[in-house]
Amino acid sequence: MKIDGNAIRPGMVIEHKDRLLVATKIQHTQPGKGGAYLQVELKDIRDGTKMNERFRSSETVERVRLYDKEYQFLFADDDNFTFMDTESFEQIEISRDMIGDKAAFMQDGMMVAVQSHDDEPLGVSLPETVILTIEETEAVVKGQTAASSYKPAILENGSARDGAAARHRDRHADRGQHRRRDLSRTREGLSSSLSRKSPLITVMAAAADKAARTLLRDFNEVENLQVSRKGTNDFVTAADLRAEEVLKEELSRARPGFGFLTEESKPVPAKDGQNRWIIDPLDGTLNFIHSVPQFCISIGVETDGELSCGNRVRPPARRAVLGRTR
Repeated sequence: MKIDGNAIRPGMVIEHKDRLLVATKIQHTQPGKGGAYLQVELKDIRDGTKMNERFRSSETVERVRLYDKEYQFLFADDDNFTFMDTESFEQIEISRDMIGDKAAFMQDGMMVAVQSHDDEPLGVSLPETVILTIEETEAVVKGQTAASSYKPAILENGSARDGAAARHRDRHADRGQHRRRDLSRTREGLSSSLSRKSPLITVMAAAADKAARTLLRDFNEVENLQVSRKGTNDFVTAADLRAEEVLKEELSRARPGFGFLTEESKPVPAKDGQNRWIIDPLDGTLNFIHSVPQFCISIGVETDGELSCGNRVRPPARRAVLGRTR
């Protein structure tokens, strides 16, 4: 959308010199000679570089509107943060550099608003507040002061990899307590609530959805499947193996430290020594190979020898049963 050069306001995003720029400061100037102009400080959304430009009322610029969509934060590595669309289960990666200081406040399962242009992610807005645990603080001596006083407290994200140390000043705060951290002053955009859904269940749902598409394609061509006998009334099909491969690939990407216990292949030990996926890619093989639409995908998580959560999806009905034990 074209707008006059003197109509630019802070926060607006424009396309100028083949770059996407956000206006951070403006100043109307009326020189002694010549016409008035608008001095604008602009920041490149992609690389963060700044520039100053003058715009006159006779000029026009292209205003760009960014598209906001809710995503759920899944996990991060040294370079990127991975988010998932909870409707389509598609995943996107955003660089750590683009997220910046907000990275210290990311929490598993957090719902964020991702701003994009032409399907290119350009920024992330966090909820207005997050709840963090106090990891370290000083003791308070009773009667030390009659007036209100404060003390520094290092929150749980003080040991984040980027070295950001969030501090809270409250003389009543003690180690192990929780404090609400206000992020509204450090962000622009939409406010959102923390997700109530377990991040592991979200990961399982996304993997099961992708495997379900594979099973449904094979179900429609069941007569062409290669079936080998495992035992009495126990069959393994090519569909079984394809679905298992999809599940292992998706789950490994989301939680690379987890091991695997599957029906069709050898167990894979957990790298973290604590967690492993338990999966049955096709529960109801006999129904499947006889074209009876009563079968499902079963996924569970075992932590320290105990089941912690599970997800069962029935592809023909697109229904899921979720469960958590803790």
